[in-house]
Amino acid sequence: MSLHMSRSTRAICGALAFALFGPLYAQTNISQVGHLSYQELRGSDIANLWGYADEEGNEYALVGVNGTEGQTGGFSVVDLSNPADPQEIYFFPGPASIWREVKVWGDYAYITTEAEDGGLTIVDLSPLPQSHDLPATVWFDPGWRSSHSLFIDENGRLYIHGASEGNGG
Repeated sequence: MSLHMSRSTRAICGALAFALFGPLYAQTNISQVGHLSYQELRGSDIANLWGYADEEGNEYALVGVNGTEGQTGGFSVVDLSNPADPQEIYFFPGPASIWREVKVWGDYAYITTEAEDGGLTIVDLSPLPQSHDLPATVWFDPGWRSSHSLFIDENGRLYIHGASEGNGG
């Protein structure tokens, strides 16, 4: 797994970020290469995104989907092999929330949300690109059901922030 992203992946991620924050900040040195509308695809805005490259070098955008009243939120994997035509190849549903944090360690995506009973979603990305059937699970602790964000350190230790347990740490 590589954290290096190609110029086209940076452009797609920049376009997705522009969709989130464009009205708030002026963007410079960004060219839109392709577009995927989550309003058209899922009737939703997006909350967060991250990048992933498989062992063959194929690049993907990992997208937290808000969901809205009547629409499911969740986690979306977008194939960027044709940057001019990004395609959603996987979706794992979750509760609607305006916040969904995505991070990667190795071949696993970790997703958390502030939604009640959102838990920690863990998606195995290693079947990519041969298969789009990605194993996923939602983990809960008896006293912990959701959190605002997460961080994974250089040793693979995952930390949650703004948790529904204790003092929120």
